[in-house]
Amino acid sequence: MQDERSDIFHALLSVFADLGLLGDLILVGSWTHLFFREYLGDSKAGPPIKTTDVDFLVAHPKKDRKKVDIPEAIKKLGFLEHYDFVNNTAKYVHDEIDLEFLADKIGKGDVNVYIVKPLGIRAQTIRYLSMLQSHVIEVPYRGYAVLVPEPAAYALHKLLINHQRSEKKKTKDMDTVRAIAEQLLKRDSERARLNAVFTGLPDRWRKKILVAAEKETPELHRFLVAEKSRHHSPG
Repeated sequence: MQDERSDIFHALLSVFADLGLLGDLILVGSWTHLFFREYLGDSKAGPPIKTTDVDFLVAHPKKDRKKVDIPEAIKKLGFLEHYDFVNNTAKYVHDEIDLEFLADKIGKGDVNVYIVKPLGIRAQTIRYLSMLQSHVIEVPYRGYAVLVPEPAAYALHKLLINHQRSEKKKTKDMDTVRAIAEQLLKRDSERARLNAVFTGLPDRWRKKILVAAEKETPELHRFLVAEKSRHHSPG
C-alpha cells in the first residue's frame, strides 16, 4: 500500500494501541491482503487494496472491558461518526478511509447490532465471523502487532459466504480466493492449516465451501476433497 491511506491507518493503530485494544480487534476485509503479503512473503498473496473500507471484528463483544471512548479518540484523527437510522449501525468516516466495527452473529440472528458500551461503539453483526475469530495470526506492521485471520481461514470463509454475495462482490471475492489459495497450496505448512481449519468446521459449512470451491477454485476443491476423503477413510 503506497498511498496516504497507510499513514491514517497507522495513526488508527496507534490510537487502538494507546487504548489497549489491539488484542481485542481483528482486522478483516480487503485490508488484510496487505498483511497476507507480509506474512507469506509474496506480493501475489491477495489482490491490491482498492477499497477505502476498513473493517475490524470485535472479538467477544460482550466481554467485560476497561471503559474507553473509541469515537472520541479517533475524532482527533478526523473521523466523524455517521449513524444509519435505518439499520441502527454506525461507521466512522475520514477523508481517506471509512472505519466500521463488526461482530459475529450467533443464535437465531435477531440481533443486527451489538452496542459495545465499554468501547462506545456499535458493531454490526454478520454471520460466520466466528470462523475468522477462531483462527488468527499476529502480523507486524510499522511497529505494531496486528491481529488478522489466518489466510487459510480467510479464503475458506470467502467460499462459505459466496452464496450470500452480490455478483459484483462474488467476482471480487473469488479473485481474492484464487490468489490466496495459489500461494497457500505451494506451502506444506499452509496446506496443513487449510486442512485443519476445513476439517474443524461444521459439516453444513464444509458442504457450502465445497460447492463454491468446485466452481471457482478447482485446485483448492481437489485438495479439500482429497483431505476429506483421507480423514473419513476406514482404518
